[in-house]
Amino acid sequence: IPISFTIPVEVDIPDTQPIPIPVITSKYIMLNCINWQSMASIPVSEASEHTYFVIEVLPTGVLLVKNPTQEVKFVADVHAGGKKATFSVAGGAQDSGHIKTAVTVNRTAFINEITSHLTQFGYDGVTLDIENTSIDPQVMADFVNALRVKFETIKTGLIIGMYTQPYQLPTVFSKIEQAAPALTWISPMVYDFEFTMDELKNYTRAWEAKVGKNKLLCGIAVNYSPGGLDAPKYGQVLDMVTQEGWKGVGVWQNTIYLDAWKNMRKAKWPQIY
Repeated sequence: IPISFTIPVEVDIPDTQPIPIPVITSKYIMLNCINWQSMASIPVSEASEHTYFVIEVLPTGVLLVKNPTQEVKFVADVHAGGKKATFSVAGGAQDSGHIKTAVTVNRTAFINEITSHLTQFGYDGVTLDIENTSIDPQVMADFVNALRVKFETIKTGLIIGMYTQPYQLPTVFSKIEQAAPALTWISPMVYDFEFTMDELKNYTRAWEAKVGKNKLLCGIAVNYSPGGLDAPKYGQVLDMVTQEGWKGVGVWQNTIYLDAWKNMRKAKWPQIY
């Protein structure tokens, strides 16, 4: 009677590792609001934090408050939508020398002005828009830490956000890691989107050693045309942030954050906080 049998053969199975799929948790969106005159153009539910732009500062540290009525409405509308309201100081098109003097010579007055403005209008924090300056990096770090100390006398957890320019990393912000615990987020802003995604990634990654992933926003501009960031590119940025494990994005600005952008965010990030 024929007998058949099988001899077991050992087969080497490659030791493959599954490609990790990033877990998309709630992400953070800081939306710079230039068109604060009309909250109808600001999608309150589509950002975690809305920043009123911009309160300029005099060399003495005094803030130039131009339209308090609009600020009252801005804070009320953002809070009615259950989101955080902040205001930005300095930046814009103002004299960078004024910013430098306020931070370096009249720091105490400047910090007191920021705190007073915050409490007067009920803001949840401030965004420091320190651009085009030559402030000593130690002075910059000390300023942020002193502001946090002052804020803690008012309320725990107030936001201190900061715009930066990528090229300022080795200069003004070379010691900002000393103030990392005081910061809520930092956003190196790429203004003209004439960069590849790899370049944007590298610009943002460079700040990780300073503040860590959990306080790093990928700063993007949408107000430039042509060359601005369209909705598909925005989707690529959101994917990048997810892959890199960063806190979220800083978006400039509200008036071009239209339905296509909002729909892309909902598809990529179902939840924001």
